[in-house]
Formats: sequence, structure tokens, C-alpha cells
Amino acid sequence: MRLNVILDDRRTSQAVVRISIEDLETGETQTHDLPSGDYFLLTTTPAYVDSLQTYQTGTHVITVKGRTK
Repeated sequence: MRLNVILDDRRTSQAVVRISIEDLETGETQTHDLPSGDYFLLTTTPAYVDSLQTYQTGTHVITVKGRTK
């Protein structure tokens, strides 16, 4: 898997980060623009997001399981 991240510092309401991901086995690609204040979490097998808790304060608690050392 290849991950390219492009940062855009124009200070507008548009996306400030563009993430492009390519599956090196299949050649499939996806691109996603993130607006200011958002986040991106990437896990690879066997790691996975097990749960996401959100609070009114804006805090998010993300539980990742399956991580190997």
C-alpha cells in the first residue's frame, strides 16, 4: 500500500489535506480531501479500529486492536 499526503496551507474553508492511497497488489486507488480540524487514521492488517467514542467536548477515543509488535 502506498500513501501520499499533500498539505495545502491556503487557510481557506476548503480541504487542507489530500490523502491518496494505492493498493499495490490491485492498483486500486482512492483519494479523499480532509477539511481543517478533521483527522485520518490508517491501520493495516491485523490491526483494526474496534470502537470509536465521541464526546460533546469534541474528544474522540479510538480503540485499535490487533496490533503486532
